[in-house]
Amino acid sequence: MSATAFTFRKDRFDRYLNMACSVWKKQGTGQTDGYGQEQDPVFVKLADDVACYVEAQTGKELNVPPAPPSETSLGVAQYLVFMRPLQVDDPPIDLNNTHYLTIKRPDTATLDPNDPVSGAVMHNVYFVDNPGYLNHHFEVFTTVVGNKSSAF
Repeated sequence: MSATAFTFRKDRFDRYLNMACSVWKKQGTGQTDGYGQEQDPVFVKLADDVACYVEAQTGKELNVPPAPPSETSLGVAQYLVFMRPLQVDDPPIDLNNTHYLTIKRPDTATLDPNDPVSGAVMHNVYFVDNPGYLNHHFEVFTTVVGNKSSAF
């Protein structure tokens, strides 16, 4: 008796993946400060142009009440990113909370987060869910800290 793979017939999930993301990880430079803390870690790209769907969840401005709102006010935004299961790194592991995402439209260039003037917005992955452990898709919960002009 042969085993058959579990598949999702007539699955429309991929039609909704209208954005693309890149997966990054922080890599140390080997330089430490006087307290033993890593200095100037760099981001290394692990995957590019991964199809995804992004949904904004919540946001909060971190402006102190007496301060006037301005373009330099910081805020925290949380996003939910849907994508097919993905393994990255070497050796391959599932996407997890040690990774970062940059999100873009599929027809645009990937911005380099190591370049301070590129405008890359890093999504800090804080939880990855594989609903029902069916390996149909990942639900990736991310946080972005930035100013009002930050988008995706």
